[in-house]
Amino acid sequence: MKSGKCPKCGGAEVYGSTSTSSMGAGVTAGENQLLLQTRRDEAWAGDFHFSQLSYYACKDCGYMEIYSEDRGALDRLHQAANWIKVKK
Repeated sequence: MKSGKCPKCGGAEVYGSTSTSSMGAGVTAGENQLLLQTRRDEAWAGDFHFSQLSYYACKDCGYMEIYSEDRGALDRLHQAANWIKVKK
């Protein structure tokens, strides 16, 4: 998607954005940006870390992808209480 081509349909009508999104588990809306949120414990008063995300949408088929550009935030996922590893 970052190259401007959709991996699902092959379409070239791909758009990127960093606009605000709704809050959810592990994702927080910041001012004109979507942020990756990790925290050390289940309490909301814990050790927070935020990273800006980039996301892309295909106008042709509606497929979307989201990327964190912050390697440090990704390195903290295994320690975060609000993220779990997906099992095969």
